[in-house]
Amino acid sequence: MDQTLARLTPLALGCFLVLLPRGDTGLSQEWRETLDEKLAKVAERAPGFGGMFFCDDEGTIGGAFLCLYLTDPSWQQEAETAIKEVFGAEYLKHRVKVLQGTYDFRELKAWHERMMDVLSIPRVTMTDIDESKNRLTVGLEDLGDRQLRNAVELRLVQLGVPLEAVTFEQRLPVRLTPLSM
Repeated sequence: MDQTLARLTPLALGCFLVLLPRGDTGLSQEWRETLDEKLAKVAERAPGFGGMFFCDDEGTIGGAFLCLYLTDPSWQQEAETAIKEVFGAEYLKHRVKVLQGTYDFRELKAWHERMMDVLSIPRVTMTDIDESKNRLTVGLEDLGDRQLRNAVELRLVQLGVPLEAVTFEQRLPVRLTPLSM
């Protein structure tokens, strides 16, 4: 069994194993790979690919379209081929809508890895690559706290993350509650 699994508490291990394919007692490569890693693979195969999500007719999250951010819309065929290779043909059963992207997903992923340091600033609650906006997101407990936002922006600049690529959202911290039996 994978060493990571051995360190989980019995309850966490049980919950985790429910998510594994039947009969699998370890982590396959497919299960270890995150969504961000898969999207980066698409970007390696299709330059200018900035992310994807399901959207409606107007590009809003949720709907029958597979929205693709591309820095150059003429690369749609390359992006579709890469999505098929990485995610499978079922994703392309949806109608595809191309949105003008500003950033390549590889850039976003590299900046996101650098910006993890902002989580050490009190009242910063999360960081994320927002595929639906072709941007990075930083969650703050209080979006109106100008001092907090200034501290985060300063740190992002020090880390080499362009502020134009970052959006801020009010996000309360996640609080874990034990399950009662």
